[in-house]
Amino acid sequence: MRKLIQNKVAGSRMTLPVVIVYTIGVWLLGGLVTRQLWLQFGCFAIAGYLMMVLNNQNALIRIYSRMVACAFLVLSCAACFLMPDIRGNIMQMFVVAAYLFLFQTYQDREAVGFTYYGFLMLGLASLACPHILYFTPMFWLLMGTNLLSLSWRTWFASLFGLLTPYWFASAWLVYQADFSPLISHFSPLIDFQFPIRHANLSTSILSVWGLLAICSTIGIVHYVRKSTYDSIRVRLLYSFFIWMDLFTIALMAFQPQHYDMLLRMMILNTSPLIAHFLTLTSTKITNVAFYVLTGLILIITAYNVWNTSFPF
Repeated sequence: MRKLIQNKVAGSRMTLPVVIVYTIGVWLLGGLVTRQLWLQFGCFAIAGYLMMVLNNQNALIRIYSRMVACAFLVLSCAACFLMPDIRGNIMQMFVVAAYLFLFQTYQDREAVGFTYYGFLMLGLASLACPHILYFTPMFWLLMGTNLLSLSWRTWFASLFGLLTPYWFASAWLVYQADFSPLISHFSPLIDFQFPIRHANLSTSILSVWGLLAICSTIGIVHYVRKSTYDSIRVRLLYSFFIWMDLFTIALMAFQPQHYDMLLRMMILNTSPLIAHFLTLTSTKITNVAFYVLTGLILIITAYNVWNTSFPF
């Protein structure tokens, strides 16, 4: 395979350090110090590290590359208006951890431990952002079709894991003799918006949504065409990302008011797809696509950083 600029960048050991420096710069411009976003940045940094571990443990890219983590960091920077949202950062961190545990259950219908911990992470994520519970049926479905680990035992383990954080929270509420926080926590789950109002979304949100839709489309089309070069296990894991991405896009189209959670889920699932495309293609057209995507990401990031830091 010819090594074009995209391949040199994707396979370089310097790419991740450079992207980390770039990410810190964007966070500084977005108010890391001035707005005291240290906890948010900490959760984001852990999520970025877990994305790198996710790639390494599952060999998502069959050659040396840190592009999965790099894509996650760069796409997250484009959505810099999400940085101050502590709940969203906590949710994203726990969801990446859930992926790590659940991917360990591949072809193991007796993996009650990993299943429990995976759904425990989802339960903790839902404490910060209850709308992540919309994805629970998709996780169960993909456990059966892609991870091949769904059985009655693992299903019950997933249910116990999901409910564990709420058992502890309920014990505290019983002690306080006040269940209103639990009711107010779940009430947003029935907050459906009709008619759908995409016009209420800002230009910043729409620009990131458009960017992620482009990256998702490119990544999905590429992977469907070239998936035969990967092992069956990796193919099923990428199919997991694809179906989660498509489900997220559908939710974003029909309930855009939840953009803060949905954009984060799109970033998580799109990152491996676009990373695979950029790393394992080597034609003049894909090299041009690399330049175009890089330029588009930098422009959108600069625009959103400007709007975040200098809103007037």
